[in-house]
Amino acid sequence: MKNDWFMGFIEGEGSFVDSPRRASKTDPKYYPRFVFTITQKELSVLERTKIFLGDKNIDSKIQPSNGEYFLRVETKESLFNLCKFLDLQEWCSDNKFRQYQKWKVKIIKWFESGYNKRQY
Repeated sequence: MKNDWFMGFIEGEGSFVDSPRRASKTDPKYYPRFVFTITQKELSVLERTKIFLGDKNIDSKIQPSNGEYFLRVETKESLFNLCKFLDLQEWCSDNKFRQYQKWKVKIIKWFESGYNKRQY
């Protein structure tokens, strides 16, 4: 798998999500949660993508849901490594690039805030 193919896949199928979550149902506080996800019907494509990301120290999980599969990157270290990788790539979609930039700014603020609890 090449970087150009992966970038096309991200720009077409990828989502940069930030949504607050509680640590538990009884916890009144919300904590930041950042996720990069790709949805695909073909499991083999996501399995190859997982290997590609793993070679770049980006941990990901594949989960089935309603006949589709989701590849998610959500640990702090892997999100940071994903950002470092994406910053070096050439983007074709200005809209997707803007989405990524806004998402990345929120992640950087979160890291710089000294927030050291795990994300939920």
